[in-house]
Amino acid sequence: MRRGVGGRRRMRRRGFRPGLILVALALSACDSGEPAGDMGVARDTLPGGTPLVVNQGGGIWGPEERWTLEEEWRVGSVEGEGPAVFTWLNDLALDAQGTAYLVDGSTREIRVFDPQGVWIRTMGGEGAGPGEFRNVNGLTFGPDGTLWVSDPGNGRYARFSAEGELLGTHPRTLGFFSIPWMGGMTRDGVLWDQGMVPGEGAPQGRHALLRLDSSAQPVDTFPVPIREPELFVLEGLMTVTVPFTPTTVWLLDPGGDVWIGDNDRYRIHRVALPGWDTVAAMERHSQPLAVTPEAQEAALENLAFFTEQGGQVDLSRIPSTMPHFIQLVPDDGDHLWVVPPGALGGRTFDTLDVFDPEGAFLGTVATPVPLALYPSPVIQGDRLVGITLDELEVQYLVSLRIRGR
Repeated sequence: MRRGVGGRRRMRRRGFRPGLILVALALSACDSGEPAGDMGVARDTLPGGTPLVVNQGGGIWGPEERWTLEEEWRVGSVEGEGPAVFTWLNDLALDAQGTAYLVDGSTREIRVFDPQGVWIRTMGGEGAGPGEFRNVNGLTFGPDGTLWVSDPGNGRYARFSAEGELLGTHPRTLGFFSIPWMGGMTRDGVLWDQGMVPGEGAPQGRHALLRLDSSAQPVDTFPVPIREPELFVLEGLMTVTVPFTPTTVWLLDPGGDVWIGDNDRYRIHRVALPGWDTVAAMERHSQPLAVTPEAQEAALENLAFFTEQGGQVDLSRIPSTMPHFIQLVPDDGDHLWVVPPGALGGRTFDTLDVFDPEGAFLGTVATPVPLALYPSPVIQGDRLVGITLDELEVQYLVSLRIRGR
């Protein structure tokens, strides 16, 4: 090619500009709620009885409780050679010990760094032989510590030990793939992937989560509720999402549920499979940021690949306000970290909203460096590991310590 959903991918020399063609979900209105509590948190219900947490204040953290982020180390280089020179990073995963695994989509390698940022090994390289890769779009770890690598280019999933030894492969029979990957292995050891299924009114099909069996073959299909996104279209070649238009942001949670929300309002639902039943919802009252001329200019720069191919951009279709949130990030303590859009939009962010496992808004955490939306950061224990970009769009692996957690 998420999270770009739609099977298209693009590469630049320094950094990746994913085509975010996400889908929108029609959400139910809630019943009238009770007044907010002392800390601005009210408990409500959706029609049908689903609990809804309504957050009306600025968060329940007190001055001494607020979490902060502090940079520990970073790995990367503007030029040269070696494992710390990154070209196009398209996925990031941490094992249980905090070792970082990075996919460089240009070299078809997986670079492995220990919890202190020291290079351990490089796995793979371009090819179809054992332990080689063609087009890795996702990494995930099983409960036993086994690394699973989704490699659509070779039509397979590969399994590796903690020491980097190839343990085996399974055929990947899906014709669709996404970068970023929307699949992964949940805590119960079930492997999930993303595919397309036929859908009425959706000529290209509907996005779906697929549950795979022990041989990595699909056994259950769960269509994701969608409506067609707002697109600029270059007939016969490509489509791109109209900047700042509302979309559905969704995420497969490590626990096996799906977080999903239509970001024209700040409400996020937790749904359980197989019935796609809403089991919880949370809402935050917030005012959307205006789309400034600078933000519009940055968005148009991101569409340069489209206009260079002959695509037409109708400025009148770009909204005057930004969506309420643009990404969801889970952690290993069942908190949900929500990424609001930055003042300039674009591919990086510098704040995260943190919600506790019950959906109460704790507060906003500022990042000491801008973090890339994709690959998505990973939050484990008292560390956030992600990718930062410098002014030249050079990518760096960065570890941030979470103080106060």
